[in-house]
Amino acid sequence: MKVDIIIVKYGQPKLEEECIESVRQYTSGADSVVHAYDNFVSDRPLAAVWNEVIDRSECGYICLLNNDTRVERNWLPKLLEVFETHPDAGIVGPVTNHAAGVQGRKSPGMPYRVHATNMMSGFCMVFKKALWAHVGGFDEEFELYGEDSDFCREVLLTGKKLYVRDDVFIFHHGAQGTPVAKKRGKDIDAIRRRSSQRYTRKWARK
Repeated sequence: MKVDIIIVKYGQPKLEEECIESVRQYTSGADSVVHAYDNFVSDRPLAAVWNEVIDRSECGYICLLNNDTRVERNWLPKLLEVFETHPDAGIVGPVTNHAAGVQGRKSPGMPYRVHATNMMSGFCMVFKKALWAHVGGFDEEFELYGEDSDFCREVLLTGKKLYVRDDVFIFHHGAQGTPVAKKRGKDIDAIRRRSSQRYTRKWARK
């Protein structure tokens, strides 16, 4: 089934070109397309952009990839393979040098291992479009942070699992959009507080 690789650009041309070029160079063995959506001018909430692009996609699988990442050879076929070996997979992701939880503080050359987790970072997520539709997409009330964690929780409620594959490493510069947002006058600390409050309130009710 075809995969739509979605990269949201945000005023970081050097990093974004590095990301897109790595995808072009190392994404083989998988039927895929790349959609690079430029959100710098419109500056819409990330969840809203993701929902719009995913809704338009004609692919069965979606891969959300941060604009400040760099992929390596065979990354996508390996992530897709998890859906074949683990039929209960909801979201599949790699390890990285810059992320919280079990995905973070890793390096290239990790041994093969697939393991379940209760949370996953949005720097790289692969899932079926049908699953995204089933949970109602990403919650657009999140302005900038928390939409990926919220989505993970929604997926877990369906009975599907989150899986990390340790032998797929994606380099992540990490938080490169924050300085750009601050230069545009965004109060990042306030946005984080509001997102955290929304997440806490929402999941306290479920």
